[in-house]
Amino acid sequence: MVSAKAINAFFSVYPGIALIITNTEGQVRFINDTGLKLLNAGNYELFSEMNVKNIFKNCSGLFSKLNKEKAIIDYKTEVLLQNNNNPKAFPVTVTIPGITSERSEIDEIVFIVKPRTT
Repeated sequence: MVSAKAINAFFSVYPGIALIITNTEGQVRFINDTGLKLLNAGNYELFSEMNVKNIFKNCSGLFSKLNKEKAIIDYKTEVLLQNNNNPKAFPVTVTIPGITSERSEIDEIVFIVKPRTT
């Protein structure tokens, strides 16, 4: 098991890259510090019960592509910034490393999110 502190330290070397880890149903299990800033969230507790479907615009397209290809590189979408009851969209690219066919006790999906300008 790796600590959140270690993951945040690792990703701090790559500024602007958000890391979101979910279970296979999209339930958020972890967001790094950059992800919290990108999503305009004050703290992890806000997202600990959130589903990634509420974070990414057109999430169904993202999951559909993932089911077909088992990995995604630089998928263009938008993050819905949590701004009270008025979410705003922010352009990002999402990379999801390959998912193995082996099943384990804890299956997770790793979303690597980078802001984009176009």
